[in-house]
Amino acid sequence: MAGDYRTAFARVGSLATLAVCVLFCSQAPRLLSQDIPQGQGKRTLYLLLRIPSNKLDDPKQQEDLILQTIKRGIQRAKLKVREEPIIRTVSPAFVEEIQRLIPGSGWRVEAADDAQAEKNGANGNIQEKLNISLLDANNNIYKIQLPSDKYVLKELDVEFANGKLQTFKLSSPKDKQPVALRPNYPGSYVLRLQGNDVPQKCTATILSSKGEQKLSADWPVQSRAYLLILKDFEGNLDELFAVVQDPDLVGNPIQLLSLDQHLFAVASVGLETEPTSFIHGNTLTVVVPDLKTRRVKHVWVYLPISEEKVDEEIARWLKHSSVKNVSKDLPLLIEKNLVRFDPNQRAILDKDVINQPKWWETGRNGKDHFTRTFELKDIPELVNRIPSMWMLTVWIFEDSDGNKELIFIKNRQGKTAPLESQEIITWRQSLPKLKTKPK
Repeated sequence: MAGDYRTAFARVGSLATLAVCVLFCSQAPRLLSQDIPQGQGKRTLYLLLRIPSNKLDDPKQQEDLILQTIKRGIQRAKLKVREEPIIRTVSPAFVEEIQRLIPGSGWRVEAADDAQAEKNGANGNIQEKLNISLLDANNNIYKIQLPSDKYVLKELDVEFANGKLQTFKLSSPKDKQPVALRPNYPGSYVLRLQGNDVPQKCTATILSSKGEQKLSADWPVQSRAYLLILKDFEGNLDELFAVVQDPDLVGNPIQLLSLDQHLFAVASVGLETEPTSFIHGNTLTVVVPDLKTRRVKHVWVYLPISEEKVDEEIARWLKHSSVKNVSKDLPLLIEKNLVRFDPNQRAILDKDVINQPKWWETGRNGKDHFTRTFELKDIPELVNRIPSMWMLTVWIFEDSDGNKELIFIKNRQGKTAPLESQEIITWRQSLPKLKTKPK
C-alpha cells in the first residue's frame, strides 16, 4: 500500500479514545507535514477513527460531530477537497488490520476490549477471572476465555442494558440449527450475539474439579470505527489539524498534540457542566457556568418546566421538523423563540408562564458565568403548580461570520448531549419560605 501515515490517540468529546490513521493514496510517499501541491495527481486522504464508545452515545450523532468539525476545519483553513467529506462505519478490527499492513509503522493499537475485560475482571480472585474480548465487530462475535483450560463452560447468562437476560447453552452435534455459543479450544468459547441489544454483564456457570461455580464479568465497551474520506485533498494537513483543535474556530474541537512522527491527541466534543441558581426575596437568578475550554458566545435557558414535562420538552425541541442537524438547526429554531436579554429590565415569571415555558437569553456575568434574573409573581400559584422547577440549557458558539453552532456537553448520565436538563434545586429548597410570601 503506497502512502504515508500519521497516527493519533485522542478523546472525541467526552466520548471516548480515538485512534487516527491518516493515509494518502499516491504514487510516491510524501511527508504529511509538507504542502500537497495542486495538479500532481489525485491524492485522497483517509482518516481511520477507532472509538471505544460510551454505551449511551448515539452513533449517528457521533458521526455528525466528527464530520461537522472536519468540514468546518477545511472551510476555515481554506483547504480544498473535490467533494463533500464522507464518513462510513467500519469494523474496529479493520483498524487493526491496517496497522498490521503498514510495514514498520510502529503503531500498536491497544486491544481496548481485552484491556477493559482485564480491568473489570471477575468476582473471584486474580486467578479466577473471566475475560471477554471482541473477535469480529461486524458479526458481533466475542471470545469468552475461562481462567483455566481445565474448566468447562456449562452455560452463559448475559444481561443487557434494556434489562433483558438471555441464557446461552453450548452447541452439540445434535443441533439442527446454528447455536450462538460454541467451543473454540479448551477453556475458550465463541459467542455470537444477535440484534442490537447492548450487553452489560455476563455470568458463566463453570464446571471444574471443585464442582460447579459462577464467575461474572462486566461486558467490555465495544469500539466503533469510522472511515473519513477527503477526496483530492489540496493543502497542508497540519493546517486542518490546527483549525479543528481551535475552540475559537469550531464549536466542538478535536485538540491534537504532536509527538515525533506520530500524533497523540486529546479531544473534547462534550464537556461536563452544572448550572445552578439562587433565590433572594422575590427574585430568582439562574446561574450557568461558562465552558473553560470552549469559546461560548451565548447561553440560553428554557424554563419553567415541571419535572414530569422534562422529557416531553426535550423531545419537542430535538425532534422538531425543522431540526435536521441538531448542532446547526437547533440554535436557529431556538433563536426564533428567544426572549432577549436586557440588563436594565427583569424578566417576569408568573402564572401565565407556567403554561408557556420560554427560551431566555442570559448575559455574561464576569469571566466564568452567564446569568438571568427573574421577578417572581403569583408566587402561591407558582409554588402549587410547580413544586419542582426544571430548565433546559444550551451553550452556543458563534464564529466571526455570525454562524451559530451548538456546543455538545456531557450530561449527568455521562452521555454526550446537545442540551442539559437541570432541576433548579433552590426553588424546591425555598418552597417553605415562598409559600408564606404574598402575591
